[in-house]
Amino acid sequence: MTFSHAAGDLDLEAFDVEGGRLGQSAGVSDEERYGHDGPFAVRVYGYSGATGDYTITVN
Repeated sequence: MTFSHAAGDLDLEAFDVEGGRLGQSAGVSDEERYGHDGPFAVRVYGYSGATGDYTITVN
C-alpha cells in the first residue's frame, strides 16, 4: 500500500478467510507491506484516527 505519510499515518492489518488476524504493517514511511501465501483480506486504518488516500497493489 502506498500513500503520503505526511498527509496521515495509515497502517495495514491482514486477516485470513475465517477472520483470524495474520499480522500487520505499521511503519512510518509512505508504504506498508504484507505478504502471505493464500487468500487474505486487509483492513486499512489510520494511526490515532488519521485519514488519507492510498493505493493498494497486489502482486
